[in-house]
Amino acid sequence: MVGALTERSCARLRWRVGLHVCGQIGHRQHVHLGSADELRHKLDFFYKLNTVRNDRCDLLIMRETTFGAYQSVERRAGEALEVSYSVEANRRRRFLEQAAELAATRQGRLCLACKTYGQPLLSQLWRELAEESARARGVHLEVLESDYCAYLLVHEPEHFDVIACSDDLGDILSDLGGHLLGSRGMTFGASFGESGGGIYQTNHGAARDLVGRDRANPAGQLGALAFLLERDWGRADLAQLLQRSVAATFQCFRTPDMRQPSTAALVSTSDWMAELLKELAR
Repeated sequence: MVGALTERSCARLRWRVGLHVCGQIGHRQHVHLGSADELRHKLDFFYKLNTVRNDRCDLLIMRETTFGAYQSVERRAGEALEVSYSVEANRRRRFLEQAAELAATRQGRLCLACKTYGQPLLSQLWRELAEESARARGVHLEVLESDYCAYLLVHEPEHFDVIACSDDLGDILSDLGGHLLGSRGMTFGASFGESGGGIYQTNHGAARDLVGRDRANPAGQLGALAFLLERDWGRADLAQLLQRSVAATFQCFRTPDMRQPSTAALVSTSDWMAELLKELAR
């Protein structure tokens, strides 16, 4: 039976989370890790999963993270600007194989989002590799124009199971997922590769404008922690306890970013966390 988290368990968890990098538990020493982008590149974590789950949907947005437009080379000469990046079929194939494998473990539905009319050759490559991967793993493939995919995600999120897309499009879709959840502050995800482990984080960045104001929504960080507990540590029990407690706390208390209308009381970050700890202790 899942019980309340003890103070000793919380302290041990805080230490382990602080040292958890790429699925490894290290020694008590300071290590400069660099940015998440640098880590993904060094560790070949080539895809990121963003979870969107509410009473209407349970879907995953899977985006490439180590190649594509975000890794382009930019050169400026006067008023001219040249932007270029290369596309390697084998790397795209690896990404889409992972997407198809993931869909096969869920509802067996994979959606590829691309822009056929804006990038015809690139989209054709995406489609060919996606068809190959979906066929090999027995999953249903749907190919949608990226703009229509964004519209459908907001209008009919239950239509989707796994969405595979480029990193730049994934940035947009994951924030739209925040709209479905009630706030961008609710979003989280993790980057993975073939070597195991992961980089777990929120989707919304550092929110430096909220530093010292006691207004930030901690749900994204907590969601990332639950994701880590379930996927890397095999503690689905603790992940579910945390997720249930977060949901129960939001029933009565909310941070200022949460979408209106709501009957929940508006509180600060520290007060919300105090209520969450009470919920966890029950």
